Amino acid sequence: MVEDRPIQFAENEDVARAKAFWNENGKSIVAGVVLGLGGVIGFNFWNSYQQTQGEEASEMFDQLKAESDVSVAVNLGTELKQNYGKSSYVSISAFTLAKLLVEEGDYVAAAEQLTWVLENSEDQ
Repeated sequence: MVEDRPIQFAENEDVARAKAFWNENGKSIVAGVVLGLGGVIGFNFWNSYQQTQGEEASEMFDQLKAESDVSVAVNLGTELKQNYGKSSYVSISAFTLAKLLVEEGDYVAAAEQLTWVLENSEDQ
C-alpha cells in the first residue's frame, strides 16, 4: 500500500494541472473548434451554391440557344441577366441574342444587347 501513494499523488497532480489548463484555455479551444467547423461548413455551402447557380445558368442558356422564337429567347435572356448577372453565360447569351436579333432585322435591339455586354462585362 505504501507504494500506491506516490502514484496516486502524481495522478492527482496531473488531474489538477489538466483542470487548471482547461479552466484557463477551455473557452478558447471550444471557440476555435466552433469557428473552424463553421468556416468549413460555410465554405462547402458556398461552393455548392456557386455550382448550383452555374448549372442553372447553363441550363437556361441551353434553352435560349435552342429557342427558335426570338421573343421567347429575349425573355430567357432577360431572366438570365436578372437571376445570374455575374455568370459568364449572361454575356454569351447577349451575344447569342444579338445574333438572333440581327437575323430578324432588329438592329436596334441587337445593338442594345451588345451595349449591355460592354457596360456589364468585367475587363480581363
